[in-house]
Amino acid sequence: MTQTRHRFLFLDVNCTHIQPTRALYYPALRAEHEVVGFGPGLVDDEKLFKGVQAFIDANGPFDGIIASPLIFLYGVAPYTPDMHFYTKYMATFASKAAMAYIPQLLEQLKAAKLPRIGLIWETDLYDMRQQHIDQLQATNDFYIGFGPDLWKPKSEMIDLDRERFGHIASDDYWHFVRDKAEIYCSVPPHIMAENEFFFGPLSQRKLDWSVIGMNYVARQDAAKKLREMGVSLTENAVVARTYGRLKRFGIIPHELQFMQVLLNHNFRYRLGDSRFSFTCGLPWDMQIRKFFEIPAAGCVLVCKPCTSFENIGFMHGENAFKATPKDLPELHDYLTTNPDIAQKIATKGQDMVFANHSIRARGQHLGAALRAIAQGCFKGAKFVDGQFEIRTRI
Repeated sequence: MTQTRHRFLFLDVNCTHIQPTRALYYPALRAEHEVVGFGPGLVDDEKLFKGVQAFIDANGPFDGIIASPLIFLYGVAPYTPDMHFYTKYMATFASKAAMAYIPQLLEQLKAAKLPRIGLIWETDLYDMRQQHIDQLQATNDFYIGFGPDLWKPKSEMIDLDRERFGHIASDDYWHFVRDKAEIYCSVPPHIMAENEFFFGPLSQRKLDWSVIGMNYVARQDAAKKLREMGVSLTENAVVARTYGRLKRFGIIPHELQFMQVLLNHNFRYRLGDSRFSFTCGLPWDMQIRKFFEIPAAGCVLVCKPCTSFENIGFMHGENAFKATPKDLPELHDYLTTNPDIAQKIATKGQDMVFANHSIRARGQHLGAALRAIAQGCFKGAKFVDGQFEIRTRI
């Protein structure tokens, strides 16, 4: 496979999300190739309304089309025509007329003759139904994101019945993805920017623990146990809880970008001020962003492990800890009585995230996969024992 720099068209919407990763897609995709955005807010409305093919004719050639779920899943929940998802959860920078053009972009994507690559990074896969799968297949030839090694069936999900939304979980995505490794660049959906790494030593941090984020069952149990232990603990900020309630009750009907920035800075500050942090990947053990944010912030990651925990680079007792909430008293005693060991584990976790899941690393992973797709030799890619491996026909 030659190290050629290829050109790709990227169909997306100019918007931001509370998850910082959305802002990092574009830089990661552009690390080794030329990627040109097209969609609402990414080009002026006049160019947009002329359509995909006219843009390709004027600015091509391109070697493939990358698309986000905001385009290729339009029309099926939650990406419904009323644009509720696009405004409640995204701060969108496009005209109403441009947003109304998304259905035409979807049809043009379906008809495109170039290789089509879908980003499976912003979708509640556990809530997918057959109509989502049908649309995935109608709009994409390859995928970047949750491949079969990063997902699992409901039968392997612990505590699913205890989650308030566990009843909606479906195996439809698992049935779709389980035999499709050859068309997946299977990488965790989250990327860490360089400014998210904090290098302050554990000895200078004020708090013992943090348990931050949505109140999933394992996190609730962990926070309860830590409070019972009487250790210093930080949880969700008042401003985050208040903002969430104001949105939930419709008092703030649209996502506000300045609040995204504020909440993310507050989150990083809280992580940077704690020594150890517990998280989980929901009952379906997804590789959520906190698995990478916690080590990047220099904390010791303690967690209910995500699927493919070891393959994506984590090692129990080396750069992170697998634990249940019941294990926390013993683990707390071990870490606090062995501060040098705790610091080594935190440092190793941070090093691993930088090596495997930083924007620079993911740019290399995506660059290799996109190059193989453009050259017609891609046969799948995934992490194995902490190393990214790509398979090709050559």
